[in-house]
Amino acid sequence: MADRKISQLPITETFDAEDIIPIVDVSETRTKKLKIGNLLTDQMTADEKTKLAGIAEGATANQTDAHLLNRDNHVGTIPASVVSDFNTVVDARISSSDGAGHGSGSVTQHSDVTNAGSGAIITTAERNSISNLGTASTKDVATTGDASDTQVVKGNDSRLTDARHPILP
Repeated sequence: MADRKISQLPITETFDAEDIIPIVDVSETRTKKLKIGNLLTDQMTADEKTKLAGIAEGATANQTDAHLLNRDNHVGTIPASVVSDFNTVVDARISSSDGAGHGSGSVTQHSDVTNAGSGAIITTAERNSISNLGTASTKDVATTGDASDTQVVKGNDSRLTDARHPILP
């Protein structure tokens, strides 16, 4: 093998345990060799190598377990299907009687209801406007034929002398 400069040697991407690396020992001013297989001897145990091989690429190692396990520290969207107690917690909230759920509790427990705190779902003014609709508001509409005396006329009715269709928007 002819003498060559290190810069003239080919670069390799794969190594074998028997490959040799030249090392310059500056204390003795001479060159030695080291087998790749011996490079990390006594640097890592077999268990450490196995553990290192099991860590996913890009895994987070700069936070404590307590931080990583705290749900408040997670960002993004997590599908309900992967949260182990999702349905149990939601069902409990909905059926609770203390107003924590949105499916139960009195009107006064829901702050987004009109006139909350009074026990009213609608205000007195809203209730009065509904009751001032006139006598026709309490009557049914006949689906076919002539309207009875308890129904409102819709469209043509043979009892009307000037039967015509209502004006529709």
